[in-house]
Amino acid sequence: MVPGHAKPAHKRLRAKLADLQAWNEAEGPNRVERRSAVLGVITGGISYHHVREAAPDASILKLGLSYPLPMKTLRDFAASVSGVSSSRKTIHGSPPPAGLPV
Repeated sequence: MVPGHAKPAHKRLRAKLADLQAWNEAEGPNRVERRSAVLGVITGGISYHHVREAAPDASILKLGLSYPLPMKTLRDFAASVSGVSSSRKTIHGSPPPAGLPV
């Protein structure tokens, strides 16, 4: 994209992302399953089924749309349980996310 069009296009993109963020917070495809007040797990995709099997009593926040992250939903969920963990699908041999210890 040529520079003369890039700046207006970027502004439109940021506006769309802000609208998507608001929708994801208000009524997005995220689901909270409250079971335990002790353990909460944030997950999505196939990892949800693994968590459900491994920790059937844990509260779960299932992210249906992970970008942009629904930060208010995450904060509310984390405040409702004593301990929070996350689970994600990894590809064998893939490096961990940047800045996270193995």
